Amino acid sequence: MNQQIFGNGTAGIALVEAIGAAAMSMKVSVADAAKLPALTNGDFLMLTLTSATLAGVYEVAKANAIDTATGIITLSARAVEGVAIAWAAGDTAEVRVTAKFLNELPSAASLKLAAKAKVTTRGLIKTAGSGAQLVEGQAVGRTIFKIRAPAAFDRVRFWALHRSPREALGIRFAVAPTEQPLNDTIANAFHPRQGGNSFNVAQSAAAPAGWRAGKFGGADSIDLLPSHGFRGAWGPTGSYQAIPDIGVSDWIDCPSIAALDGGGPCLLVRYLASGTPAGTEITNGGPTLNGSTTFGTAGDFVSDLTIVPTAVPGTTKFYIPGFCIEFDFRVKARSFAVPGDSNSEGYGWMYAAIAEMSTPERPYVSANLGMSTHREIEYMANFRQFLKRGYRPTDVLIPSFSHNDFQTIPNKVGFDRQRNRILQALDLCDSIGAKAWIWTHFRGTNTGVSPDDWTCIEFNQWIRNLAATTGRFTLVDVAKDWNSATMVAADKTHFNELGKAKAKADFKAVLMMENA
Repeated sequence: MNQQIFGNGTAGIALVEAIGAAAMSMKVSVADAAKLPALTNGDFLMLTLTSATLAGVYEVAKANAIDTATGIITLSARAVEGVAIAWAAGDTAEVRVTAKFLNELPSAASLKLAAKAKVTTRGLIKTAGSGAQLVEGQAVGRTIFKIRAPAAFDRVRFWALHRSPREALGIRFAVAPTEQPLNDTIANAFHPRQGGNSFNVAQSAAAPAGWRAGKFGGADSIDLLPSHGFRGAWGPTGSYQAIPDIGVSDWIDCPSIAALDGGGPCLLVRYLASGTPAGTEITNGGPTLNGSTTFGTAGDFVSDLTIVPTAVPGTTKFYIPGFCIEFDFRVKARSFAVPGDSNSEGYGWMYAAIAEMSTPERPYVSANLGMSTHREIEYMANFRQFLKRGYRPTDVLIPSFSHNDFQTIPNKVGFDRQRNRILQALDLCDSIGAKAWIWTHFRGTNTGVSPDDWTCIEFNQWIRNLAATTGRFTLVDVAKDWNSATMVAADKTHFNELGKAKAKADFKAVLMMENA
């Protein structure tokens, strides 16, 4: 059943008309058009429908989340392709639901729903950058972390991630805004700062920029267990494989503070997992990844805020923590999810293109959901774990296939299996109201590795035909005009610097064309 948006508007608070159980649709009136920014291609309007009579899961079109305890159902509606929508007071939106939804209500119920409409302002930032290795749970279990957001924000949410054969116990955290982007002194690096003063204490009226302790469903901490592991012999490598266990915190009010250098606002995070294995120290890059810096320290520094590292962050090492941060910005945002293998996880070109599109007025953020050595069925399962916990990106970028999959493509069964997986991925994007993007893998050129390359070429051509005939996704044709002699690393598996530059330019060109 399709959900439709009528009229022009960017609604503030709106009330749905009371309807009877036999009705098939309801109207939403725009109360104050001035409260809403205009919707443009790819934006989303979120409607939350609430009823005390609801119980169970109902088939509601484009359902983003259904809370059976409260009866709150979150829906999304995307702006029409190529058409800008600017709301005006008095305009209406119509939400259509299935007959099953209405028929399963109590027979005597008179359904009265309240709706609050808002443009998507949330964005999940998960570490990204060239050489990044993101094996959650193998990362450092204790860190103070500073991340730079691309725009002002009001709230944040902490995502704890764990992909390891061992449990992660006692995960706790605290957050604080800071005006100081520099890491040249202990106070600048690790203290919340506002008005030139340090507030390395719990938030209070006297310390408005102080630390806020995080909660998980009201609890102070959360435990994550090894999840969905399987024997490495069945994976593309001999290493242990697992789909992550994920814990998501409650939202924390944490209004950002303007940075002293005029750039994006900074957030400090204290993260401690008392039962997490020791972290892996990454030495193949500098201290910044996607605008973040991290530094480990000893002691229970979530409870004892006086504990800070004894030295400022270095310039030759960084730690990659097993968590990420979701921001609720003050303006509408584009939030990209990037599932994939090592070419998505550790080579950075797509994240750089996304970051260069970002402005304080329209932030673009990305979540690196790449899984090195893994196949499509595994990294998409990883993505679904995030969706189950309430992650709702506006955009999803996936490869046409994984280099780890190409061995199975050159026969008819494997070719059709991969086509089905692409169609399932597109269905998944449709189900959450996200815009789908597919980049063509350079394996779909003649790399000279094996005759299998020709089948990969045919698969990329099928992807191009699918884009042209269905319009279900936007094509980023990295494989077009690819030069394997100069753009592939010596392992014939990954991008080299020239290849990354080409792929970034291809993606950014399509992003800019979309926004023209």
